[in-house]
Amino acid sequence: MNIYKHQYSMLKSKLFEFGKTVDGYRYSDGYWKTISDELGKKAASLWEFVLSDYLYRCCDEEDRKFIDLYFFKKKSVVAVSGIFGLCDRGCQEWREEILKNLSGLAIQTGLIYIDTRRFKKDAVSE
Repeated sequence: MNIYKHQYSMLKSKLFEFGKTVDGYRYSDGYWKTISDELGKKAASLWEFVLSDYLYRCCDEEDRKFIDLYFFKKKSVVAVSGIFGLCDRGCQEWREEILKNLSGLAIQTGLIYIDTRRFKKDAVSE
């Protein structure tokens, strides 16, 4: 069982909202270092800092392009897989890895709490 799965819709919303705040989106390390540094200095929301720091420190240009297309611009899996020359399943696995990584970072910074007691409760009510 993926214990982070319950957080994915919220994470997608956070990524989409964050994407609207980024001006003239670029994929380079230098661009994301500047954004991460600025958000760290100006006491931005912790979510903004975690997302920008993830994009700078954990992603390469291809990851950033994927995040821009799939999460910021909300392109479909079919459209994004066509751009990257991947099967739909490859795109879904890439998306899953990004969301798991962000879940872990959000837990580490106290932005998300995983309550395992509700998993059985959710399964019973389905």
